[in-house]
Order: sequence, then structure tokens, then C-alpha cells
Amino acid sequence: MSIGDVARRGGLQRPAPRSRPGSSSRRIGYARVSTKTQELERQIRALKAERCDEIFKDTASGKSLAGRPQLREALDSLAPGDELVIAEWDRATRSMWDGLQILKEIIDAEATIRVLDRAYIDLTSPIGRGFMAFISAMAEDERLRIIKRTHEEFITLLSGAAIWPLVANAQQAERVRRIGVLMPLTADDPLGQARIVALREGLGKLGWIEGRNIRIDTRRMTTGDVESMQRFAKELVALQPDLIVTQSTPITATVLQETRTIPIVFALVADPIGSGFVANFAQPGGNVTGFVTMVPSMASKWLELLKEIAPRVTRVAFLFNPATATYFEYWLNPFKAAAVSFAVGAIGAPVRDQSELASVIAEQARVPNGGLVVMPDTFTDAHRLEITSLAARHRLPAVYPYRQFTAVGGLLSYGDD
Repeated sequence: MSIGDVARRGGLQRPAPRSRPGSSSRRIGYARVSTKTQELERQIRALKAERCDEIFKDTASGKSLAGRPQLREALDSLAPGDELVIAEWDRATRSMWDGLQILKEIIDAEATIRVLDRAYIDLTSPIGRGFMAFISAMAEDERLRIIKRTHEEFITLLSGAAIWPLVANAQQAERVRRIGVLMPLTADDPLGQARIVALREGLGKLGWIEGRNIRIDTRRMTTGDVESMQRFAKELVALQPDLIVTQSTPITATVLQETRTIPIVFALVADPIGSGFVANFAQPGGNVTGFVTMVPSMASKWLELLKEIAPRVTRVAFLFNPATATYFEYWLNPFKAAAVSFAVGAIGAPVRDQSELASVIAEQARVPNGGLVVMPDTFTDAHRLEITSLAARHRLPAVYPYRQFTAVGGLLSYGDD
């Protein structure tokens, strides 16, 4: 059960969106990324939608408020009646003490605060502010756990598979081997960053050190950007690496179209046999191998959990993007079959781009006793903040496939992590 569920059970569900502050007050926005290679666009877009009068932006990885000068300036500029709107709480705070200090300064300034990715918490009340401090402590602990868990799992699964073409050439005189990586997570996505770090560390433990005997060429793209995906696949193949690591079904298919000789190691592919990547799990054949961490029977578990937390649910939508989840029937068919045993109506809820998310989720929320299950899909993963925020805003009970959804406010997740 996620912290979002605890919040709702504790009466911390946020009321309907408030109107702007008084005419003499200001609405101040704050967004942050860690490095100049990361993008602020998503956070800025969310703050502009809230009609902020001024937006402060940090590009810094400071571990204290002193290391986030724009946040410091935003806090210092607060006047009585102002409202500070933070796009993502984890971007503003790094620890429980950070959170407590920010909340105290806002109270001392007689201002208010609203956090977009924690919309279910009413920060105008002492209980809500106390719960937010508790979340900061949990987030700090979770951040450490994610790093440790990602390292362990990704090292075990990916590094073991990735090493086989390198070992095959071990008898040759040592030279710098080249690994290409193509993934659908942008440079500012913490999950993508953690996976790259885990790959490097896993290879390092096996004796392959970047800068000494391997070189890793990484290409990242926004989910659904087919043009970039095809261009990056061609670029990596043109480099003639010793192997290419891919993440997601569409990316693996695209790289496979470019080469039938360079070894490909895939991760997080839904249906490698049905997608034609491998002949079977025991003997994949060809130039492709990898691992699968989730199976279609999990659809039944998602429905079971949804009925446990929301027993009155009678109609459940399965959210996915058919352009990125080209394998959607792999999940949708067992989902519909399992729905019969839970006496609920199951429907597919395809969305083709980000602009359709609001209308599709709102439509499901308008139906009495509706619920939502989110399909494992690079599109839904990339837009997890928007999806969880919309579900919380419409008070739509939802179950998600990965822990990173609950980390940004989702109700409950069940998956391989």
C-alpha cells in the first residue's frame, strides 16, 4: 500500500483546486533539475498551467538549501498571503530536515504552499504539513533503497547477459570494447540515471571498466519519439559496437531492423517471443537475448488488489498507449479474462499522446464505481506524474505496475520491484 493510500485513509485528501490568491498576493512557482543536461520543461509546463506569476528555476544538485539558490530566493521573496507552488516535492527537498525547514519558513512568512505531485495532501493544515514531513523522510529512505535495489537487480540481470559477447572475444589482445545503450528515459529521469549507473557498476565488478577496456555510448529519447528512436538506432549500429543494450519493445524492434549481426541484449520487454525477437526462452537464437521480469498473469493480481482497496468497483479501464505498447494484447487479453472472475467490466483505454490522458481518465472517473489499472508501458512510465496526479484529482482508485508510480503519489503498485 502506498503513502497515497495512507493519506486518503487519514483524511488528507485534498479538496477541489483553489482559486488564485488575493489580488495583492502572488503565486510563485519553483522547479529544479540536477544538471544542465536535464530538462525543466515538464515542471515548467505544470507551473504555467497553475498561472504562476513568477517561476524560480534551479539547475543544481545541492544537498542543502544553500545549494539551491533559486529556491532560497523564492523563499526569501515570500510575503503574507503569497502561495509557493512546487512542481515536484522531491526536487525541492533532499531530506526530512529540508522539508521541515521549507515548511517552517513558509509559515513564518504567513504564506501558503501547494505541491503538484502531492495534490492529495492539504498543506493548509498542521496534520497535512506533518504528513508531508513524514513523506520527506520516507522519500529519503526510498531513494537509498531504490539505488541499492536497482544496482542489485540490474547488475544481476543485465550485466550477466551483456558480458557474453565480450567474453567470447577474451582470447584476443585486450582492446577497448564498445557498448551502445538505447533507452526511452530522458536524461533527467532518476530511474534512467540509476539504471545506467547500475550497468556501469555491474560491468565494473566483472572487470570491464569504462575508460579502460570499455566505452559506453548512450542515447536517450522521449517516449513515443519514433524519429529519434530510428535515428539513434542507426547511429549506434554505425558505431559498430560489440553489443547494444535496449530497453523496451519498440526500441528493441527498431534496433533489430538495423542489424542482424551485432549482439543485442534487451531489458523490460513484454513479449519477446510474440514480438519475434527470440525463438524461445531456452534457445533464443539469432543475435538477441535478454530477460523478462513480468508475466501476463499479473493482470489478475492487479484486479484483485483493486477490488481489495475499492470493493465497489464494477468497471475497470486498462490504460496504455498502442504506439509504444505494441504488445498490448499480451496484457489486455488476460486482463479481460480475469475480470470475469472478479465480476467487473474490463475495457481497454488507449491513449495516443499526453494530451489524451486528461480526457480518458476524467471519463473513467465520471462513471460510477470506476477504477483504473495502468499497463506496463514506456509511455505510461514516462508520464507517471501526470497519470497519478489525474487519478488523485478525480479520486479514481488505481493500481500501477511499478514502484516509481507510488513514489510520485500513486495509490498502490504491484510489480517486479
